[in-house]
Amino acid sequence: MFKFEDLKYKEVARLKEGDILISTVWLGLDHGFGKRRLIFESMVFGGPYDQLQWRYSSEEEAQKGHDILVRAFRENLDPRSCASWSHDKNNPTNEIPVFIHNAFHRVQ
Repeated sequence: MFKFEDLKYKEVARLKEGDILISTVWLGLDHGFGKRRLIFESMVFGGPYDQLQWRYSSEEEAQKGHDILVRAFRENLDPRSCASWSHDKNNPTNEIPVFIHNAFHRVQ
């Protein structure tokens, strides 16, 4: 059985520290709307980046994106400036394909 067939499968990763929650989940629906498939999302709740969202095409991207958000939070950095961080040493461009937007702006 695939994870997406499991109705209980939703959360990929979560960090709760103080008043900040960083949650990465499987959306259950494609939010790419005919463009690049976007079926996972990280979202920040609380703090100065409240409602910041990142969307991804795969669980691997979602986990990497979550790790980037956690690292930015722990290093007191603006997560919007960290989109090109990557944990993949085999990726010569050192980029992770993520879509970043604030909840008040549309995903491009």
